[in-house]
Amino acid sequence: MDFALTEEQSMLKENVRNFLEKEIVPVVDEHEKEGPLTKEAAVAFIRRLMPFGYLVGFLPEQYGGSVLEAKTNGILLEELSRAWASLAGTLFIVAGFWWLLNEAGSPEQKERLLPLAASGDYIGCLAITEPNAGSDVAGVELT
Repeated sequence: MDFALTEEQSMLKENVRNFLEKEIVPVVDEHEKEGPLTKEAAVAFIRRLMPFGYLVGFLPEQYGGSVLEAKTNGILLEELSRAWASLAGTLFIVAGFWWLLNEAGSPEQKERLLPLAASGDYIGCLAITEPNAGSDVAGVELT
């Protein structure tokens, strides 16, 4: 795999880093001292990041996604992790829900739910913790 960034990826990385340094980094300490983000605060931050491809970068265009390939999505996550790791974790979990729905959802579920991801109004999550497996999805026991 070629790890060199394309010119477009380099520009995106620079633009994202500049935005994060100016708009996000200055408020990290304040929010971290307050404890976990509220749903409203998380949605507000995610909506500000969406124009760069966060959250919907892996979704098909028909659902409002921007179809970024894995390396570009990795660049976005890496830059956000550098600026605010806990927000990156939140976004990764939310995006993981939408990704899983896109990969494994029925056509009806995709048509009904994936456009909600592109709106930025909805937060998805995965309920995967089990008593005997924790969050190890491979260890979940079905009864």
